[in-house]
Amino acid sequence: MRSISVVIPTYNGKSLLEKNLPPLLAAVEASNVPVEVLVVDDASSDGSVEFLRESFPGVRVLSNRRNEGFAETTNRGIRAARNGIVFTLNNDIEVGRDVFSRGLERFDDPDVFSVTPIVIDVRSGKCQSITGLRPGVCWYASYGLEPAGLPDREGEFPVFYALGGATFYDREKLLQLEGFDTVYRPFYMEDVDLSYRAWKAGWKCLLEPGTTVYHENSSTISSLHRRRKIKFIVERHRTLLLWLNVTDRALILRYFLCLPFSMLYDIVAFRKYKFVGFFLALGYLPRIPPLRKRRKACFKVGDREVFRRLRQPGTAGRILVFKPGPIGDFLHSLPAIAALRKRFPRARICGVTSRELSDLIEGNPLVVEKVSIPSNIFRGDLRGFLGFLRHVRGMRPDAFVDLRSNVKSFILRNVSGARTVLRYRKQRKPPDGVKRLHAIENLLETVFPLTGVVSPEYRIYLRAEDVLFAEAFLAGRLPGGPRSAPLVVLNPTVGDAIPSRLWPPEYFARLGDRLGSELGAAVFLTGAPTDKQYCERIAGMMSAKPVVTAGALTLGQTAALIGKSDVLVSGDTGPLHIAAGLGTKVIGLYGSVSTERSRPFGEGHVVLKKDLWCLPCEAKVCPLGTMQCMKDLTPEEVFKAVGIALGAPAHPSEGPPG
Repeated sequence: MRSISVVIPTYNGKSLLEKNLPPLLAAVEASNVPVEVLVVDDASSDGSVEFLRESFPGVRVLSNRRNEGFAETTNRGIRAARNGIVFTLNNDIEVGRDVFSRGLERFDDPDVFSVTPIVIDVRSGKCQSITGLRPGVCWYASYGLEPAGLPDREGEFPVFYALGGATFYDREKLLQLEGFDTVYRPFYMEDVDLSYRAWKAGWKCLLEPGTTVYHENSSTISSLHRRRKIKFIVERHRTLLLWLNVTDRALILRYFLCLPFSMLYDIVAFRKYKFVGFFLALGYLPRIPPLRKRRKACFKVGDREVFRRLRQPGTAGRILVFKPGPIGDFLHSLPAIAALRKRFPRARICGVTSRELSDLIEGNPLVVEKVSIPSNIFRGDLRGFLGFLRHVRGMRPDAFVDLRSNVKSFILRNVSGARTVLRYRKQRKPPDGVKRLHAIENLLETVFPLTGVVSPEYRIYLRAEDVLFAEAFLAGRLPGGPRSAPLVVLNPTVGDAIPSRLWPPEYFARLGDRLGSELGAAVFLTGAPTDKQYCERIAGMMSAKPVVTAGALTLGQTAALIGKSDVLVSGDTGPLHIAAGLGTKVIGLYGSVSTERSRPFGEGHVVLKKDLWCLPCEAKVCPLGTMQCMKDLTPEEVFKAVGIALGAPAHPSEGPPG
């Protein structure tokens, strides 16, 4: 049977011991394994030793003659411990009665060095103990995960470092590594250093999700030292951590190459504590070579191998998906988001889109965080871009999925600090014999390294209020009710930027008249607010006046209206892809663009296109000035296709495009 020694270092922590020792002793009584409690006092002046001996006679107490700091005080307790498992515990941590009931079985694995419970900061409510490792600007950066980042499966969950304030250690391995290094005196980073040495010795630091303790963070340190001094010490020790432990030559070279730029950034960003911390570390340079030499004798694993072992394929804390831009481009990214959610059901997925597209993502349950940014943030709004840059950096994503892939997104993904970066590469015109991918398939390729998914699921989620609005809107416009007549939506515009995709407005008018007179269909003309005059011009050419919704409905309401319709007729633009994702039958009018890449995704849709020598030119403006590819698509052809389509409803696709 395994036995435990609880080692509690303390300095002037009488009030904290008075508060947190009783719950610990209650847990000892409830435990089914032998447990001793050992408090090591670091020359306190508040009467802690006398208080402990009088109030808790069952607790072993050791006392330093002078103040030694956290590392040496804890090491003294480790050396004095009588049992094989050492549970280091800060005096500001409260444990539950079951703290000793789970996690010890993990030490049956001879490679396990430490097991850390879930540690919750009582002030912020955040988890402190789920930590990872990723390359930073100067090689190293640690980061925290929320409990949502835990895997949905039984098994071990590695953490970058074991929180020294509440962790079970294998005492024998601790002694082999000589415990916490006193070079980090007086406090902070000792536990990070010890854990990284353990990883490089070939051992594992694991999390125990079944046990939770509560931390009143830095109660002792913050009461004794000014905040500025604490920040200087932390940055000094972060620098020492790198100097003492990194042995990979390529990483060392990268560190020194990046160092001048990193320091310049710290100066520009007024991060004085980082700059000062580095120069404070320079005072330790004479001690670095002998310490490195002694450590390397224990190292069996390289730095890159530690990275590999910490990269858990079944977990992801926060995934940032970056896809601002036009409607269709954003909608084509939805299957990639669905694949990420399917692979990481508990991850915190954040979607970054253009503000004008917020209606199409607000109702999506697959995306936890929705960030909408103004379009001008990438067109001259330097201040806004820098602010967004800070926001992305503060999000600390574990994975950055760049589905935009331009200069600004290059900056964002590199500043984000994400350990995993996936970048979209648009498929250009493939050589003969190579399949031209649909845009959805191309985007899905981007996330394949994380998801392994090749079969897309294309579905759009609308807000409930938009759906209810569309139902009421239709009820008010159709005397016999929404299903009293076929409902056909005509989307005549494609945006000012790509006029080569426009079908002549008089063609839409002729089609609308025939749909109303011969099929008895209710005809709606949709568009953006800027398209209102264009749609009204088409309506003015028609004998039977349609309902013009351009400028009257929001994007979400327009999408809901399209979802309620039977058929949509449109060129290659956003509403066409909305209809495909909602299961509405689409008659796509194509000219200059490749139908293989941008056709309506799904089964049963119809693409009308002429086979001309100049197609596909992919030009935004017709190079010949004739627009012949669109003019050759006659209203009669489109009317016939709509008539056939009204007999068979379409459905969103979960397979290849039709």
